[in-house]
Amino acid sequence: MTYYNTNKLSGKDLETAINKAKSQEKQIELFMKANSSKGFTPHDIQYKFIDYDIIYPITSIRRALTNLTNDNILIKSDKMVIGDYGSPNHTWKYGGR
Repeated sequence: MTYYNTNKLSGKDLETAINKAKSQEKQIELFMKANSSKGFTPHDIQYKFIDYDIIYPITSIRRALTNLTNDNILIKSDKMVIGDYGSPNHTWKYGGR
């Protein structure tokens, strides 16, 4: 599932949210594929996109990482690094299909 409709959108609003989530996932997938030799935390990914003036909320990045992992596109590694809020964060790598 690309978009989790927790705020009960419907009609055109729901369609817009689904399309936006799909686009975010595709961009993150392409980024991870282009950088397949490296692992990234959700905040790492957020900062890389900010470098290109693309702002994705951290929750959207985490959703995309979960969905892409469930689709066997990304691999959630056991390697963890201290994140922005001082707690350990997993890293993800491109796993290909």
